[in-house]
Amino acid sequence: MKDKNMSRAIKDTPKLEDLDIIILDAYSLLFRAYHSFPLSLTSPSGQITNAVYGFTRMLLRVLELIKPEYLVTATDMGEPTFRHEAYDLYKANREEADIELKLQFPIMHEILQVLGIPTIGIEGFEADDVIGTISEKLARENPDLQVGIFTSDKDTYQLIHDNIFVMSPERNGNGDLKIVGQTEAFEKLQVHTDQVIDYKALCGDQSDNIPGVRGIGPKTASALLLKFGTLVNLYAAMCLAGEIECSDREESAVATLSAKEQAELKDWVEELRPAVKNKLIANRDLAWLSQDLARIDTQVPINFTLEKARLCEYDKHQALQLFTTYGFESLKRKLPPDEFENQVQTSLFG
Repeated sequence: MKDKNMSRAIKDTPKLEDLDIIILDAYSLLFRAYHSFPLSLTSPSGQITNAVYGFTRMLLRVLELIKPEYLVTATDMGEPTFRHEAYDLYKANREEADIELKLQFPIMHEILQVLGIPTIGIEGFEADDVIGTISEKLARENPDLQVGIFTSDKDTYQLIHDNIFVMSPERNGNGDLKIVGQTEAFEKLQVHTDQVIDYKALCGDQSDNIPGVRGIGPKTASALLLKFGTLVNLYAAMCLAGEIECSDREESAVATLSAKEQAELKDWVEELRPAVKNKLIANRDLAWLSQDLARIDTQVPINFTLEKARLCEYDKHQALQLFTTYGFESLKRKLPPDEFENQVQTSLFG
């Protein structure tokens, strides 16, 4: 059976300045900044501001480089989520955030509010689910819109499609940004973006405590998916080869295959090492559970329209005052011009 995943048409990744809307993963970037900047960064009053300083610097860099017409921020709303209800060990290995970081959460929201950037969070869902729902809705309703997801979380690679891309800060310390499309995501993970969920179902995700198939690592997971295409095809093939008894899900998958495809799948199972087959059989339930945990929900009940994300005029004087309060002197000159400055610019050079 020819691997359909290897013959797909992949759209070129756009330049940063071609993106129309940015969906920003607030806490992901705040956490990254917290671990990137020293705790010695404080406000004049002594408040630790390292995370919110780094977050604000990244945000202003996005506004400077991309000049998006639309920008919206997604946030977590705390636990539990539907994933915790499905698997009580989900993210159980994560330590509670440092108090020095927690105290900066309200400051981040102050910054977003003074810049006029809307923030969306939905109880029972993670920021990734909000991001997935908004990006899929925009891509579906506006096919010509180029959507950029600004995050440090590779989970969102599963959302990358023809007009949805992921961007993140470079690690060079210069404030540069990189953009990831289908080609770049494949280079990083060695699976296609529509295989990312099944990839995590197989090899798990230690950071989220998603178990995966015990003993299957990234290289084996990639090799299996590039051969079988999907997790359901893999287990359907094992059914056909008599390794396991078919469930309804796997029987449905088998029913879509031609006799030739079924024969090829059986042959591929015969080529698998016994150790790999045994791990897949022993951890079959964990694989399906992990698939559910890894899948970003793109159907979150959100009343969102593109217009709600339009960047509007903001009170720059108020923003300058806030930056003074927190000691962000070096960031003041990076603030975008307000309506008055734009009017002056137009009168002088328009």
